[in-house]
Amino acid sequence: MESYSVQSKTQVKTFSRILKLIAFFTIIFAVIFCITWQNIQVYLYEKKIDELVSVRNELEKEVYLLSIKASALKSRARIAKIATNKLGMFSIKPSDIKLIIY
Repeated sequence: MESYSVQSKTQVKTFSRILKLIAFFTIIFAVIFCITWQNIQVYLYEKKIDELVSVRNELEKEVYLLSIKASALKSRARIAKIATNKLGMFSIKPSDIKLIIY
């Protein structure tokens, strides 16, 4: 009967060691998984940031070009040319100005 209890105790110790090893490797796996997941997320965020930076740069370039175009469209010389050529307007002379007071 003593041999049975000795075998039982060694089996319990062996089983306990196996459970400890399983728990240890589970924890190691969980830590490695978390670190890998974190690295993947950082990589994806960096990729998204690079895409957004390139979109921002393209939009800034477009805004710059549009501001140049708008300033060209607003130029007084261009407006005067359109007014005289297309609309038939002409410059006023100081003698054409009349002051009306009520």
